[in-house]
Amino acid sequence: MDWPDIQIIAQVLSAFGTIAGLYFVGSQVRQAKIDARSSFINELSKEFEQYIDTMSEIVEDNDNGVCIPEDFDQRAYYIRISPLISFFEKMEFLVRQKSIRIRELDMLFRKRFFALMQNKKVRLTVLDHPEFQGHLDLVLDLEKRWRKHITKRNEPVPGDVLDASKPAVEGRAST
Repeated sequence: MDWPDIQIIAQVLSAFGTIAGLYFVGSQVRQAKIDARSSFINELSKEFEQYIDTMSEIVEDNDNGVCIPEDFDQRAYYIRISPLISFFEKMEFLVRQKSIRIRELDMLFRKRFFALMQNKKVRLTVLDHPEFQGHLDLVLDLEKRWRKHITKRNEPVPGDVLDASKPAVEGRAST
């Protein structure tokens, strides 16, 4: 074996080493993306925990029926549930930015989101109330997007009391 043969063997080994290194770097980048996405989704789930009391009240209303007393303070109720609504508005923003997929939200929050959106007190005093029209577009857009996702999969919307073909709020066009 002469010197040119050794150089060719060295070049071939170097090429294999480069390919192996690139494969290793690529697999590390892929794993880092998976880890970052998992951490992000875990943080969203943890963030939602601060709304457990509000969600419990909403679920209890859904289970027992809603009775809105005459002295009901709509503004105070809105202030109490607006952080929960804002959480889901942020989810629509994140879906639009492709930071999270609707199917991931669906796995994590489907029942809770639709418990909120189907709650008669929430609908009557906030979502369908004329005073708040135009201020809740993101959460209403998320509802449409989510309904479309669920119906495309031929699954029922949890606790659906609304006609999915109609907009959640009068005057809003369905897509």
